[in-house]
Amino acid sequence: MGQNSDHNYIHQLPKNILSNYFNFTDRNNILRILDEIQPDYIYQRVLSSYTGIVAKYCEARRCKLLFHIANSPDVEPQKTKLNKFIIGNILETYYTEYGIKNADLIVAQAEYQDELLQKHYGKKCNLIMPNISPDVYMRRPKSVSNKKRFSGLLISKSRKGRTYS
Repeated sequence: MGQNSDHNYIHQLPKNILSNYFNFTDRNNILRILDEIQPDYIYQRVLSSYTGIVAKYCEARRCKLLFHIANSPDVEPQKTKLNKFIIGNILETYYTEYGIKNADLIVAQAEYQDELLQKHYGKKCNLIMPNISPDVYMRRPKSVSNKKRFSGLLISKSRKGRTYS
């Protein structure tokens, strides 16, 4: 586990050969880390089964999920691939759709993403913000007292395919 001077942590998920094919296989490791952190908010970008895993966590723990639409496929209907991995594909699709349907807040980058979200999932975006990515290492906002516990979580895929939370 890495740490910077602002007490932000990066938890690298253990290597899992199955996660090369299905993100949902990281579920138990993600839940273990979330239970350790006990976040108030989870920011998740790029629709995947991680979205559904953290949506379920948030429902059970009174935590809020902010899902940020990263691209057009995030707001298009998910299709289960029919191949020899059908069971894994069904679970991947289930968690993915569950996540977008149950996110507490949704941010889009463009109006057309909001329109597609409404068309395919019957939900409206809470905010439309042009293409940006948050600074994972930004300092705690001054409006948040040091006495009040405030935590969050960013879950994303690194560019080399390793997963961090």
